[in-house]
Amino acid sequence: MLTAFVSTIFMAQQTKPLSTPILFVDGLAIATFKDKKWAPCVSEIKVDVPFKVHRLDIGRVAETTAVYEMNFLEGIEGNFIEGGRARDVLWSGQLPKYPRSIRILNPEQNDYKILVTDYVKSKIKPAPKYKVVINSIIRCDLDGDGQEEALIEASSDGLTSEYDFENKPLGNLSLTLLRHIKNGKVVTEPIFLFYTEPNTDDPGQITRLKSIADLDGDGNYEVIVSADYYEGQSAHVYNLRKGEFKKLVEFGAGV
Repeated sequence: MLTAFVSTIFMAQQTKPLSTPILFVDGLAIATFKDKKWAPCVSEIKVDVPFKVHRLDIGRVAETTAVYEMNFLEGIEGNFIEGGRARDVLWSGQLPKYPRSIRILNPEQNDYKILVTDYVKSKIKPAPKYKVVINSIIRCDLDGDGQEEALIEASSDGLTSEYDFENKPLGNLSLTLLRHIKNGKVVTEPIFLFYTEPNTDDPGQITRLKSIADLDGDGNYEVIVSADYYEGQSAHVYNLRKGEFKKLVEFGAGV
């Protein structure tokens, strides 16, 4: 306990806040936030290290730590932090807020299984032969209008890595859906939908719901979704306003 306390004091003394907050996803600097605007990290970023970051899970700050090294990789054209892929979502701005409850539901709920299965059948013809499994279901009021929305992450059964070639006889699927009320009706909209045809050499592509938090302090939740693909990665930030789910910023890097 004493060691952890001393480490916290040391970090607070050594780190400096960044004048322009940066969002990292799996080690890649995705976006900056300045003057109430998001911008993708399309060029090299110069920062003084170490600097403080908050590591985010779904609906909470897991820990606050420091980044001691950040490099710009020329061949990939991206800013990366050391050991980044294991660090999930990092935010160097103000402490994120959680103005409304975020609930993680049991992914085995039958109503959601039917919903996802029917959605896939409506979008992919002929209907895929593999089983579609739900990885996570999140419910929360994203925009503060008193109505809860549902975010659903699903994939073809057995798809565990973007380097997975094993399912190619049947193809692969990875998707993230938003279920919400729009113009008075309940609708299901795709945030990401990746599908590979059967019997092709295409590797899997995986979308993941990474974090939900109010990063900019405006009372609305930002939704962070990643997309890992063969030899590359990207991430996108969304929010919901007046029934419209809008992309605020996106950025990716790869070979």
